[in-house]
Amino acid sequence: MINIVEALDLKSDKQMDYYKLKKFKKGTKFYYHGDTNDILIIKSGTAVIQALDKFSNWSSREIATPNYLLTPENLLEFFKIPEQFDYRVVAMEAVEVYFVNREYFLNHLHLNPLKFQYFYEAMIIKYVQQSKKMFIINEPPIVKTANALYCIIYTLYPGLNENYYALPKYINQKTVAEYSGTGQARTSESFQRLRELNIINNQQVINLPLLLNFIFTQ
Repeated sequence: MINIVEALDLKSDKQMDYYKLKKFKKGTKFYYHGDTNDILIIKSGTAVIQALDKFSNWSSREIATPNYLLTPENLLEFFKIPEQFDYRVVAMEAVEVYFVNREYFLNHLHLNPLKFQYFYEAMIIKYVQQSKKMFIINEPPIVKTANALYCIIYTLYPGLNENYYALPKYINQKTVAEYSGTGQARTSESFQRLRELNIINNQQVINLPLLLNFIFTQ
């Protein structure tokens, strides 16, 4: 796990000229794409990244946890994001977020690249997860729901050293439906089937070995 204070040497910036640490309450929409050129990094808490769907409704697409880099597009130097690209970040619980000056971040990134290995690996994992979503886009709803649950668990509990994981209260069926791209009715049916298979119980506790076995045998 990266120590962002050490990696960016934030203690030396006692006047906070190059960063700000901001706190947001649950439900706060604290960032919209294009609001700032700063690099946003979650210190504590969990947020959800939402994008507009085809009906112009905000839909949950990704979960962001501590040390998650929220604004990777602000690191771009030679490429640009299409103007149609739009997203916002919403606090799912109380969160603390570092707003770091872009040039300050890049200077430390170039000086000590190995200290940022966690960022690289986290971004690769997210790329793999998003690619998997596209790969299974035409699979049955239960397959997409199961994969979404695994991705969410992996994000919330890096390492996966236990057999059972409880979904936080802020992760409900609507969130899973939006994350997986499956309608709420089909997601509800999928949850019911997963309960029958003892993969998830009524307390939203997931049996990880059974979930993985289900995913790998579909």
